[in-house]
Amino acid sequence: MDGDGSSISSLFYPKINLFGADLSEKNLANIEFSHANLAYSNLQGSNLQNSNLRGADLRFANLRNTWLCGANLQGILLNNTDFRGANFDEKTRFPVNFNPIKAGMVKVIPLTIVKREKIVTL
Repeated sequence: MDGDGSSISSLFYPKINLFGADLSEKNLANIEFSHANLAYSNLQGSNLQNSNLRGADLRFANLRNTWLCGANLQGILLNNTDFRGANFDEKTRFPVNFNPIKAGMVKVIPLTIVKREKIVTL
């Protein structure tokens, strides 16, 4: 973790038991959480970008306003999981038949920056 306890990114925690843990507002990017028990956990506002949550238990978890771009959510258990306001992109992988928009998630569209050439008036 960082000195302030806000970041535990780029770590490997498969099958870890974090039942009911408060992980709100944490940087959890690039974490291996496959088959982890995160049931009843509070992940609100956390960054889970590019994390692997494949097969994790997220029943009754709070994922409101989380950053899930590039995350793998395939095979998760998600009864009563709160995804409202969570961000996802075209790289986020979901369980079969899961509709992120119906779950209240927000799709992030990549930003393209166009540079203009300097216009000179003669």
